[in-house]
Amino acid sequence: MTTAKPLDILIIGGSLAGLLTGTALSRLGHRIRIFERAPAMANQGAGIVAQPDLLHFLSAYDRTHATVTVKSGLRQYLDGEGKVLEKEDTEQKMTSWDAVYWVLRANFDGRGSEYIEGEAPQCPSTASYNLSHTLDSFEVKGKKVEVKYTSGEGKEATQHMTEADILIACDGASSTVRSSLLPDVKRKYAGYLAYRGLIPEKELSKEACEALIGKFSFFHAEGTQCLTYAIPGESGSTKEGERNLNWVWYVNLPEDIKNDSKEPGENPFISNEGFVGTWSLHSGQLQEKTIENVRERARKQLPPAMREAVLKTPQPFLQAVTDVRSPEIVHSNGRVILAGDATCGPRPHTAASTNQAALHALWLAELVGEAGKGWEDVKKALGGEYTKRVLEYSEELDAKGRKLGNRSQFGKHPWNVEGTHHPASPPSANFILNISHSIMTESIANGPSSAFGQRGKVVTVGNGARILCIADVRGNLSQINDLARESRADVVLHTGDFGFYDESSLERITDKTLRHVIQYSPLIPPSSRHQFPTNPSTPTNQLRQAITSSSTPILSELPLFLAGAKRFEVPVYTVWGACEDVRVIEKFRAGEYRIPNFHLVDEHSSWMIDLGGCKLRLLGLGGAVVTHKLFDNGEGRTTIAGGQGTMWTTILQMGELLDTAARVFDYSETRVFISHASPGREGLLAQLALTLKADFTVSAGLHFRYASSYNDFSVHPSHDHFRAKLISARAGFMDVWETVRGQVEASVSDTQRVLLDNVLEMVNRMPKSTDESAKEDASFKNMWNFNLSDAAFGWVVLGVEGGRVSAEMKAQGFNFAYRRGGNGQEAKPIQSPVKQQAAPVQQQQQQQQQQPKAEMAAPEPVATPTEPNPAIAASAGAPAAPPTRPARTPSQPFVTGEQGYWVSPVDSDQEAREIFATQDHSAITGIRFRPDKHFAYVYFGSKETMLEARARVVKSQNERTGRTYAISEIQNRRGAGAGGAAGSASESEGAAGVGAGNGRGGRGGRGGLRGMARGAMRGRGGFGGPGRFGGPAQVEGGEKPAGGEAKKDDATPAPAPAENAEKPAVAVAGWE
Repeated sequence: MTTAKPLDILIIGGSLAGLLTGTALSRLGHRIRIFERAPAMANQGAGIVAQPDLLHFLSAYDRTHATVTVKSGLRQYLDGEGKVLEKEDTEQKMTSWDAVYWVLRANFDGRGSEYIEGEAPQCPSTASYNLSHTLDSFEVKGKKVEVKYTSGEGKEATQHMTEADILIACDGASSTVRSSLLPDVKRKYAGYLAYRGLIPEKELSKEACEALIGKFSFFHAEGTQCLTYAIPGESGSTKEGERNLNWVWYVNLPEDIKNDSKEPGENPFISNEGFVGTWSLHSGQLQEKTIENVRERARKQLPPAMREAVLKTPQPFLQAVTDVRSPEIVHSNGRVILAGDATCGPRPHTAASTNQAALHALWLAELVGEAGKGWEDVKKALGGEYTKRVLEYSEELDAKGRKLGNRSQFGKHPWNVEGTHHPASPPSANFILNISHSIMTESIANGPSSAFGQRGKVVTVGNGARILCIADVRGNLSQINDLARESRADVVLHTGDFGFYDESSLERITDKTLRHVIQYSPLIPPSSRHQFPTNPSTPTNQLRQAITSSSTPILSELPLFLAGAKRFEVPVYTVWGACEDVRVIEKFRAGEYRIPNFHLVDEHSSWMIDLGGCKLRLLGLGGAVVTHKLFDNGEGRTTIAGGQGTMWTTILQMGELLDTAARVFDYSETRVFISHASPGREGLLAQLALTLKADFTVSAGLHFRYASSYNDFSVHPSHDHFRAKLISARAGFMDVWETVRGQVEASVSDTQRVLLDNVLEMVNRMPKSTDESAKEDASFKNMWNFNLSDAAFGWVVLGVEGGRVSAEMKAQGFNFAYRRGGNGQEAKPIQSPVKQQAAPVQQQQQQQQQQPKAEMAAPEPVATPTEPNPAIAASAGAPAAPPTRPARTPSQPFVTGEQGYWVSPVDSDQEAREIFATQDHSAITGIRFRPDKHFAYVYFGSKETMLEARARVVKSQNERTGRTYAISEIQNRRGAGAGGAAGSASESEGAAGVGAGNGRGGRGGRGGLRGMARGAMRGRGGFGGPGRFGGPAQVEGGEKPAGGEAKKDDATPAPAPAENAEKPAVAVAGWE
C-alpha cells in the first residue's frame, strides 16, 4: 500500500524527546501533534552535556541560530580541599533544558520566547503542541491507532477520542505507553539519588568562579560524587557573568528509607506538601529539613568551591537514579513506537538522555522518510532497522550507565579523596569501555558518542604497550584485526585509504574513481576479479551492477562494522585517505555513525593515548594535498572537503588543526602527527608538522614495499637545504593564494578568517637560516618520520615501555628470486649487449606490425640488471657515463630464464605450473609468482620448448584446472626489451630509448643535473608499439632531457658531464 498523503503522527510527551521527534518529522511533510499532560512547561533549569547527536540535530534543524551552549575547556578532578588531582585539556559544550526546549518550540510550532532573538521561524501549519492533554488509553484498529485522552484540568477536563497513523511514545522513563504494552518493564531504584541545583555565576565568589567556571569539575569520595559545569543563564544568556553554574551531587540512600520512611528529613522524597515523590521532586518541593541536611553534608564533604555552590542554592531538586530498558521498541506492525527514555532510561553518569532522544529523532526522520512513501516500506524500516539500532544502542548505554554508577557509588573510584590514585584504573568516572585485557578507553566527552569516536584517553595496566601503524587497508577492515593479532598490538594507528564507503556511496563515485578503487580492492578474490571489469572500454554500468549484486562487500567492509556484524578487537585510530566518501566521514563526525573501538582523528578531534609511561597526543589531517584545491571544499559541509568518491585537504582544515593543537598543548606529551600525504614529499605538511611541534609523523600515500624511517637531517645535506624545501612549498602556496585571495577574503566568515590566518601565519614562519642563527631548528634532527607501506605489504610497530618509544618493521619486500632462475638455481650469465643502430621509423613500424599481439595487458616482468658496455668509455678527466642497453633484434637469441609466459589469474606458483601439461613441467626452468597481483611468470629453457608447451595449454587448462587464464608471451609484453634498456640510462645522460618490438616502449633517461636540482621531465623511452599505447610509435627519448639531446637516428648516449657535475647514479633494472 502506498501512502498518497502525509502520515498523521501523534506524539505522547512534550518534553525534549517529543519536540526533537516532532520537529524532524514535521519537516518531512507529516502532520504532527504533540500531547503533553502538564498544564505548562515550567523552566526546569537542569544542565545538559551537549553530546554530538544533539549538536548535529540542532545544526540541521535549528532555524533560529540561537547560541544554546557554553564551552568548557578543561576537565579536572578535585580533592576535599579543592586542589587539582588531575586535569585534562578537552573542549566540551554544555547547555540547559530551558535553552534547548525553547529553541525546539520555536522550530516546531513557531512559539517565540526570550531565548531566541527576533521572530520565531515559520513552521508547518500541520504541527501542533497541546498542553493539558493526558493519554487515557489507545488501541490499534486496522490501519489506525484509536486514542482516548483527557483535555484540560479539574472541573474543566473533558474526554476525547482521536486517531492517528502512528503513535510515538516520548513520555520518558516512566512511559505510560510502554506500561500499557509491557506492564512488567518497570523502573528499578539503583540505591542512590542525585541532588541538583543552579546558582547564578554572579552570586559566586571570585575564588569559586575561578575554580569552577569554564571547567568540568569532579569530586569523588567513598559513596559519593559531585560534579559542576557552567550552562546558559537567564533567557539563555551565555555571556560572562550571566551564566549559571549547574551542580549534580550523587548520594547513596537505602531503598527501604526511600520507600518506607515517613520521617521528615530522613526520606528526602517526602515533599513540603506531604506527598511522596516516586522518582523526583522539583525545585520548591523539598522540605526545609531536607535542604538543611544537604547543606550540612556539603559543609563536611565537598571542596570549598562546590560547597559554596550548594550552600547558595535556595531551592535544589532531586531525582532518583533508576534503571529501565525495554526489550521491544515497535509494536502493532509499526503503529506504536517507543523513542527517547521510553526505550531506555540511562543513568545520568552517561549524560546521554537528551543525546539518545536526538539520535532516535534523526533515525526516525531517515527511516520514515518524506510524505508519500509507501507504508509497507515505512513498516519494514521501523520494525527492522530502527528496532535494531535502538536495541543495540540502549543495551550498551544501559550497561555503561550501570557500570559507571556502581563504581562511583559502591566501588573504589580512582580519584576518591580517601586514598591515592589507583594506576590500574583510568582517571575518570564518566564513560569507560573495556577494549582488551590490558587497555581501557575513557571518553572525554562524558557520553556514549564520545566512546565511539570523539576525543579520548587510553590508559594501560602495566608498563609496556605496542602500537601497530598501518596504511591503506582499502576497505578490508578485518585485516586490521588480523594484523593486530599477528603483531600483538594493543592499539592501531591507520592512515591512508581506510574505506569510508557505505551502501549509498556507490551512486556518488565517478567512473574513474570507481575503476581505481575496484582495481586495487583487496576484497575481491582472484577467482572473482574477472566479474569486476575495470578496463576503460568496459561500460561502468556493468561494474556497478556487479558491485550491487555481490553477496559480499566490494567497496568496503564498513557497513558490516556499522551493523555490528564485525567488531574491532583493539582501539583503532585513523585519518582518512584520498579515496573516501565525504558524506560517510561527516556522519562519523556528527555522531550519526558509530563503531565501538573506532576513533576518527581529524582537525577537530585530538586524542591522547597514555600508555607505557608515555602520553601520546594524536593530531590528524586526512585527505590528499592538492595545491589548487586547498580553497575548494567540494561537497564538504564543514572544514573537510571531498566529492565523487575522493577527498583532499583544505586550508580551513589545516587552520582548525593548528587551533586544536595549540589548545591542547602539554609539554609532557609526545605529539604524533598522522597524515595521508607524506611530509617528506609535501613541504606544506613538513611546515605544518614543525608548527604542531610534532615528535613523530606517520604517513602513507606512497605505496612502498618497505616502510621508511628517517629524520630530515638524514635526507638533507644541510639545514639550509631543508629550509629551501619549505621555502619552495611556501612559494607554491602563495601563488595559489594570490590568485584566489580576493574571492576568499570576500566570502569567509569571521570564524573562517581566524582559521585562514592560522595557516598564513604558519606558511610565513620559516626556520632561520644557519647564517642568521647559530642554532638550527631542533626538529631538523629530533622529529622522526615514518612513511608506511600498504597494509598488504608490511607495518611498523611502536613499542612503548618506560617512556621510551622503540620501533620495529615488517615488510614483504621485493622478490629477487628471479636472479637465480626462479627455482633456486643460478640463472645463466647475461650476454653482453651488442650495440645496434636504430632502424628507421617506417622499418620499425613494419616490424611491429609483424609481431604477434599480446593476449592481455599486464605489468611488465622485472628485468635483470645489465652489465657495463665496454664500448662506452669515459671522457678523459671526467667520470664515465653509465652504459646503456641497446635493443635486441628479433633474431637475437633469448637469454636463458627470460623466455616464457605471463599467466593470470593464479593463486600460487603451483597453480601456474599446473596450467601447462605434465609433460611440459620438466621444461619449466623457473616460476616467479606475484601474490599481491595474482599473476606469475613461467620461464622455459628454450624457445622451442616454450612454444610446444603453449600449444598444449588450451586442452590442459580445461582438463586440469577448470579455469580460464590469460597468457601472454613475455617478449611481446616488453617491447623486445629495447625501450626498457634505454630507460635505464643515468640522469646525466638523457639517453634516447630505442624500441623495435611490439608492446610498450621503455622509459627514457632523466634530464641532466642542474646544480642541486634535478633536470627536466623524464624522457619517454623507446618506440612503443601499439600493444600498450594503441598508437603510432613515439620518437625516441620523448621529451628532450635537460642533460642531452634525444636523437632520432641512433641510440648514442649524450656527452659525459663536466668535471664539476655530480656523479650520476646508475638506474638499475629489476626494481618494481
